[in-house]
Amino acid sequence: MTRLGLTYITVNVPARREERAELVALTDQAAVPVLEDGDSVLMGSDDIIEYLLATYPAPADADEHVASSAYRSTAVSTLTPRAALARLKELLEEHGLTVFAEIEGASISARLPAEYTLLEVGLPTAADPVGMVWLYGEPALNKLQRSVHERVDAVFAQF
Repeated sequence: MTRLGLTYITVNVPARREERAELVALTDQAAVPVLEDGDSVLMGSDDIIEYLLATYPAPADADEHVASSAYRSTAVSTLTPRAALARLKELLEEHGLTVFAEIEGASISARLPAEYTLLEVGLPTAADPVGMVWLYGEPALNKLQRSVHERVDAVFAQF
């Protein structure tokens, strides 16, 4: 939807399937993802993507939309995981970014290495640095998100 420049609203459903009465009423099932577009209701990522691509023409700046919506940045380092994390946090701070959350890999999945850490990063003035952009796709928030991504990319370029 970002690539196509569409404005959309994300609706989070309850984690417990038995609490998804509204979703079941719409689709006769409790599974996600679901796309409701006017009278059309589609289920499953493949069907949703196929529908969107067939229904909405890609704007001239589609590739720019894709690049600006990337939400993960990665780098390879020869540092130990603990040293790499410390250095990354220093660089983020130097670029005016704040670590809003530091989540240990084991709390995400038992399959992740013990030293894995997920950092959620944003601007100190942004109460919800990325979520609002995902929820509403508003141009001003997209601009803020691009700014954060550019700073994070600069950090990884130095890392």
